[in-house]
Amino acid sequence: MIVDLVGRVWPMGWRPAEVVRQIERSVTPVKAARTLVATAITAHAAKTNEDLDVHPRWAHQLTVVARSAADVGMSDPGDPSNGWLKRLADEMGADGARLLAIEVARQLASLGPLLVLLPYPGIADIDVAKWSDLVGWRHGDGSEDGRADPLLDKVRALLAKAEATEFAAEAEAFTAKAHDLIVRHAIDEAALRGQDPGCYTAEIGARRIALVEPYAKQHLLLLSQVAVAADARCILESDWAMATIVGPERSLGGIETLHTSLMVQAQAAFNEAARSAPAGSRMRSRGYRSSFLTSFASRVGQRLAEQRNAATADAPGSALPVLAADREAVSDAYAKMFTGSLRSVSFGASDSAGWMAGAAAGDRARLGSHAVGDRDITRALG
Repeated sequence: MIVDLVGRVWPMGWRPAEVVRQIERSVTPVKAARTLVATAITAHAAKTNEDLDVHPRWAHQLTVVARSAADVGMSDPGDPSNGWLKRLADEMGADGARLLAIEVARQLASLGPLLVLLPYPGIADIDVAKWSDLVGWRHGDGSEDGRADPLLDKVRALLAKAEATEFAAEAEAFTAKAHDLIVRHAIDEAALRGQDPGCYTAEIGARRIALVEPYAKQHLLLLSQVAVAADARCILESDWAMATIVGPERSLGGIETLHTSLMVQAQAAFNEAARSAPAGSRMRSRGYRSSFLTSFASRVGQRLAEQRNAATADAPGSALPVLAADREAVSDAYAKMFTGSLRSVSFGASDSAGWMAGAAAGDRARLGSHAVGDRDITRALG
């Protein structure tokens, strides 16, 4: 039954890694539930030859899921009655294993529809045409077909350095340079397109990102600030703690990477503040942390906007109408993808001390290109 349910969620937009994550969020014990659904996904792929001629990113997710099943000794992925599932019944007892399987099946049956961001195995040609037009399958992001994206590699390298350094000034320099690369690349590309009327509008696509709980809304705010600064938009999938970004294909990878890095830096800043707090202090409370993250995201958004405005002010005249056309195309695609599902998300702050600390952390993450010169970057990189 579970194997059949797995096949039914693919046309609803769910991808293998997302299904595993949702089961981890909703079923306990987590390890046993994760292995059970990974086994079912792998068995379904073997049963239907899903690993043959599928989208590279889909195939990669299947490989990761299959590896997690193999790590616990699943002997035959084509037959879920063998290997680990048999041992599960031995370890949990027949009743425990049966209850776990029922709960996993119930959760799979409860999954709602999402945007189909990747062509799933067995998709009909008519659906390929429909979803390709809507979410931009025809245009890769540089990673889908195995090719490296030199810009994204540079951004990732800079952000890795920002996360690794113990010095705030270096982290500021690395992060500022990473975002500046993303913005400048978009402007340079727009200037080139402005000289060629045949390719005036950017290729628009979508990407879905898992949000870290229990502060999913605060991480959504941070993601939205990064997205807006790169001429993209995002929406919360609240039931699943995920967000979908809609924007120019060339920017989606950088948005996701920068958001992840800023989350790491926010966590590091919070941990540094919490280490100095006495036991039982409100600095360790949920209200403090929520306020901290909300304020951090707000201040970072201001910095990103400043950097974006400064770069746009220096842009050649041929780039400006193209950038405006990109924003209009993003808005149109966003409205088509989420017709009837748009709703507001509120961001409150209940702890003034947390708000002030988050704002200070956001200030330390100065992202305006005016705040960090090329000489500072060179010194930091050296």
